[in-house]
Amino acid sequence: MLLPLFTSTKLSRFPTVVVVLVIANTVAFLVTREHLASVAGRWGFVPPDSASSVREYLSDPRLLQTVWTYAFLHAGWLHLIGNLWILCVFGIALESRIGSPWFALLYAIFAIVAVVVHALMQAGPTRPVIGASGAISGLLGCYLILEPRSRVLSIFFVGVPLFLTEVPSLFYVAVWLIIQIDGIQTRFLTGPECANVAWWAHIGGFAAGMAGGGGLYLVRKDSRSHQGEPPV
Repeated sequence: MLLPLFTSTKLSRFPTVVVVLVIANTVAFLVTREHLASVAGRWGFVPPDSASSVREYLSDPRLLQTVWTYAFLHAGWLHLIGNLWILCVFGIALESRIGSPWFALLYAIFAIVAVVVHALMQAGPTRPVIGASGAISGLLGCYLILEPRSRVLSIFFVGVPLFLTEVPSLFYVAVWLIIQIDGIQTRFLTGPECANVAWWAHIGGFAAGMAGGGGLYLVRKDSRSHQGEPPV
């Protein structure tokens, strides 16, 4: 298992949005953790369970709220810290790469796409979806497209930390993606803690991130070509 620490991306600006997201998620967790069940039912995203309910759900004003408020709720300390860890490692690098306005916009889009994909792919009884994992998966996909040659300093461990190693970001993301696909197939990742993971939200967010990164690269490349500057 690899625990990422830093990326090789050179930082050129203060990660304003990442700091705001870390604070907002932490505050939301501290405020809601004592009565999470009721809060998740109100502010978490609840996928519709039939064609008729989809039409009803789309007419519900809560839809415009819960497609992004769900991303600020977490089920426990491990859930929160895990998400914020990855947000800091890759989010700081990505915000420095694309700028705060683009970062904030894409984060919101990835969060929305993630739960839409989950709603389309989920089966069985519907439960509220909470957590920033889908949006953060989008950041991971976007980072991979924009910084494909970067490297990630990581701790390699099997039960206990073993050593520090630097791996290509492509390798790290490939391992992450295999875990997500395996989670969907439930071959090795079993147990209630894995059964409650919205794996399709991760996949949906990641795909949206790759698309967003590709689109942003093309827009910036076209802009620089018109200005006579080399693309980055």
